[in-house]
Amino acid sequence: MESLHSIKSLRFGGIRKMIDIQEQEEMFIAIGNIISRKIQVYAIGGTAMMLRSLKNSTLDVDFVFDKTMDRDVFMDALK
Repeated sequence: MESLHSIKSLRFGGIRKMIDIQEQEEMFIAIGNIISRKIQVYAIGGTAMMLRSLKNSTLDVDFVFDKTMDRDVFMDALK
């Protein structure tokens, strides 16, 4: 795997906010609607645990990308 990237916690006025599965899924859908091609992304850590119903919330979203180009497409969608 070429790279590891973490989308840090949502911040509201400097306060860190835990995100739940619904907020996480809404974020993934919004990002997916921006990306125009298929990319391969692996969820790890708290993100993966939430997707498997093993955890209720997380402070950040952690992904691993096999290809730098996939990571770049994903990061461009966040801008």
